[in-house]
Amino acid sequence: YSIYAEDGGSPPKRSANIPLTITLLRNNFAPYFINEPYTVDITNSMTPLISLVQVTARDDDINAPYNTISYSLIGDDNAPMLFQINQQGQISIQSGASVNTDSVTYYR
Repeated sequence: YSIYAEDGGSPPKRSANIPLTITLLRNNFAPYFINEPYTVDITNSMTPLISLVQVTARDDDINAPYNTISYSLIGDDNAPMLFQINQQGQISIQSGASVNTDSVTYYR
């Protein structure tokens, strides 16, 4: 494309044509996890803030923010009190959390 500017005079004055480039940024791809599924067994001896597992996701979009990954934990009401995930994908036990290994609970 090319564009020009024109004033409201009589006769109107017009600029030279200049090139115009229009780039469409699209969110074409959904994020996906590498090497999934991830499984972690937790024992009573595990201490808070120690990394349990690191997850890795990718997005094949070329431009930000469409290729920017953020992580969130989903679980029952206790999940945010027990576990945390940072922006590098490291999942750890929350500071001060008491994980009961007498029962089996699943989080995703």
